[in-house]
Amino acid sequence: MTLDVPYGKRFYRVKRDMRLLCEVEAELGGMAALQNRLRSECWTVTELVTLVQILLQAAGLTADFMQLGDEMLQRGLGHYLALAEKLAGITQR
Repeated sequence: MTLDVPYGKRFYRVKRDMRLLCEVEAELGGMAALQNRLRSECWTVTELVTLVQILLQAAGLTADFMQLGDEMLQRGLGHYLALAEKLAGITQR
């Protein structure tokens, strides 16, 4: 499975693999806990920005946390939330 992550004027394709999941779990806790937070809408914007930053790092980019967060807020968080759900295995969108 791949994830298309928007940043700047491009989309970056990231493969969902074990290395990526380990990185996410090291930063945000277990995948089951992440799934529960997403399903119950108990996630934070900070968690979502951290997740997207990890995805961009997997694509070989370094993104400033605050600038990335500002861009995500400008674009709207819906697409990023859908990415998080897809990564966590909640949806196959």
